[in-house]
Amino acid sequence: MCILALFLLYIQLVYICYGSFIEFTDMSDNLASIWTNRVTTFSQQIKCPDATEGVCKTRSQCLLSGGVPRGRCGLLSTCCTYDRIRTTNSKVSYFSSNDVVFTESPVSFHIVRMNSNVCQLRLDFLDFNLAPVNLTQIGTAASQTAYQCSVDNFYVVPGPYIPQICGDNTGQHIYVNMPRELHNITLNVKYTVRSFDLPRWNIKVTQLQCPRVTDKLVSIDSGVAEDFLMIAPQGCLQYYTKESGNIRSFGYDVNNPNTAYASNQDYAICFRRTDYYCGMSFTAKDLRFNSDLPTTCRDRLMIPGLEIGSEIRENNNLCRPTQPATSNSIMKTHAPGPFHLNFNAGNNNAVGGFNMEYNLEQCGS
Repeated sequence: MCILALFLLYIQLVYICYGSFIEFTDMSDNLASIWTNRVTTFSQQIKCPDATEGVCKTRSQCLLSGGVPRGRCGLLSTCCTYDRIRTTNSKVSYFSSNDVVFTESPVSFHIVRMNSNVCQLRLDFLDFNLAPVNLTQIGTAASQTAYQCSVDNFYVVPGPYIPQICGDNTGQHIYVNMPRELHNITLNVKYTVRSFDLPRWNIKVTQLQCPRVTDKLVSIDSGVAEDFLMIAPQGCLQYYTKESGNIRSFGYDVNNPNTAYASNQDYAICFRRTDYYCGMSFTAKDLRFNSDLPTTCRDRLMIPGLEIGSEIRENNNLCRPTQPATSNSIMKTHAPGPFHLNFNAGNNNAVGGFNMEYNLEQCGS
């Protein structure tokens, strides 16, 4: 027994000192829990000691797959993250500007579908600060201008329904659909090369799995069940799963009311609805949209079943500073079906945007 204990201690020292050249996961090991302290698969994410998310691997597995070891997740394993490589098929990865040398644009990050169950990507903008929209001439006349992401721009390929995104978007998120025939997605940041006020970003990428109907038996990853509540309804660019929170237009800077939103946007923001909720309320902190005339809506927020006070808006649109009259007006909806709102913008040449708090309302309240 003592000899066995000494042998195990020797193996541990060799692992620590020489970078874990011995690979225990290739063996059938009844004591596997001793080495890893948990049973995980490549697709199951865990919290690393520095609060990032990764997978539990031996050090050699992590390094050989292009990952970065970030502390222990067991006696002889490490928490492995994938944030310094430009191509990944990991469940969770990070597209960050930390390792970018700002001499060449655009910077691209390739996400390869980790298995056939993956149907969506969720991109969380943990830190996102690019140059804001810029008033750009779009026609021959000097008066033909619109706000565009012409200095810096984040975009997804393929992603024709995703609007141009720039400015301050820390805390925002988007969903990217991955149809079955699509095997990879590319995230891109195109920026103007400069020596000061450099863009920065740190985007958490999570591959979400949907149940698939096939004509043959397939191995269903346990992550399908874990991801189920995070899957956004089809057609939703953003999906909020909490009972309350904040929503705002892309590029809206809470510290600078003179920022603007980019032109040519048309997308849906959705909210998880359960059996216990029958309505939603919105408190407007800022609502300013481009409008030609007092009676004409060019850019708008459309909320199905929109109620402002005792008034029900037949066209469901919020499109002028006088709708609602004050920035703290409370708006409600009790429309059937999924909770959602739509934002639509043409060639915008005015400052503004939307910034609202939302709350789901229980039935009978």
